[in-house]
Amino acid sequence: MDTKSKAAGGLFKWATSTDACFDIFQQVEPKRKKAEQMTIILENANRDLAATEQNLKELNESLAILNADKKIKADELQELED
Repeated sequence: MDTKSKAAGGLFKWATSTDACFDIFQQVEPKRKKAEQMTIILENANRDLAATEQNLKELNESLAILNADKKIKADELQELED
């Protein structure tokens, strides 16, 4: 195109570059939106995980207390049986 007209050659390069950028944008934009959605899902999952871990910690503490009480009661029962 440059051999026919320098102005037309420059315009042609600009048009093809713009078209290439548009093609890239069409490929990248859905991936960007998917990444944003996945980030939101990850944040929600991390919050749920933290809540579940907190519940597990509380349950383990309760279990430890109950096991200690069970041991005390079992020892008392053993003394009574003896």
